[in-house]
Amino acid sequence: MDSVHLLIIDRSTETAEQINSLLRNSGINIHVFCANSIANTKFAIEQQHPFLMLFNATDKQNIKLAKALDLAEQHGIPTAVRFLPEEPNLLLDVLEKHSCLAINADDSGQLIDTIDRILKYEQSLRKSGNTQSALDELQQRYNLLLESSQESIAYLHEGLHIYANRSYLDLMHVNKFEDIEAISLLEIIQSQQEDVKKLLRGMNEGIFPEDAITAMLKAPSGGEVEVQLGFSPARYDGEQCVQMMVTQVDAHATLKNEVARLRKTDLLTQLMNRRAFSTEMQTCLESAPEDSQPCFVLYLEPDNASEIQDRLGARLFDDFLAQFAATIGDHVDEQTFAAGYSDHGFTMFLRTNTRTSADSLAENLRKQVSSKAFEVNGKRISATCSIGVASIGSLTKDAEEA
Repeated sequence: MDSVHLLIIDRSTETAEQINSLLRNSGINIHVFCANSIANTKFAIEQQHPFLMLFNATDKQNIKLAKALDLAEQHGIPTAVRFLPEEPNLLLDVLEKHSCLAINADDSGQLIDTIDRILKYEQSLRKSGNTQSALDELQQRYNLLLESSQESIAYLHEGLHIYANRSYLDLMHVNKFEDIEAISLLEIIQSQQEDVKKLLRGMNEGIFPEDAITAMLKAPSGGEVEVQLGFSPARYDGEQCVQMMVTQVDAHATLKNEVARLRKTDLLTQLMNRRAFSTEMQTCLESAPEDSQPCFVLYLEPDNASEIQDRLGARLFDDFLAQFAATIGDHVDEQTFAAGYSDHGFTMFLRTNTRTSADSLAENLRKQVSSKAFEVNGKRISATCSIGVASIGSLTKDAEEA
């Protein structure tokens, strides 16, 4: 509740203090502050963004009510006027031009109830907005994964394409989605295993095949390829639809290799994941002769990572980390491998036996990061990093220990 503010318009702070005390005694803990001029009102609205402006019309010397209401309306701030029942004319004149709540100055219960209801409505809007933001961010991440997937995926509605990822477009030999948008599945699929018309009717009724269907997929250009099709119910852009996953029959070996690669890869950074890194380093340790010279491990982290994440938000921070990881990846070769090791920490293993080589690589990385401008959502982000260097040798029996 610390970020929720109530603005009271009154020449004296005494009224604001009384209302604040009344609300707190009723269990409503919010920030109450007072403005006694149009300039102060404008400043308070722009800086504090109150959920309600309460004008005290019982103060005969108060600022012009119409001016205050005009200001609130310009900034989309709800307003309420606290007035004396025996003096309704002022309120009636204002209501002819403005929309506002009327609160009886002699009825504390009405004041508390009104503020409580508006406050709960404001909290509901904030919660709804936060939930929608989280859903939008999740959808963006899912779309990114979908678009970068090696699996050919399309979404269909009543047999027509409504989305296709890059891999599917490449399989269909087209450059853009519009080239297949109006094409029905009936035009491009031929199967001896399944009646395609019957298949589409069944899926429209919620009946999906349990197993993959072997078929010939025909590209708009005329080429054909044998594929296996998997269908499942899905939602796209808020609408019910059908997800179709397409696998080339002769691409199974390639797919198997891709799956094996993905098991070892951190999807965000495209470096090794922690498990694969530990396994690879363990293999190096176990195969090293007992009298061999030590190898080296580097641990890297962007400085002030939490502050950067708070400033960018989770999705854009992921973009930053991906670019940071790419900088590390530029130094991976036959003697070096790297991994995303923690939320924003990275490791590198060096098959070198000199501390000078390890320190030189660390310094080159540090300079490259500090001189690089990371492009995030159209903005340039500068960053530095901290790097630790440790030696490991044949006496180190466990990769995690290292």
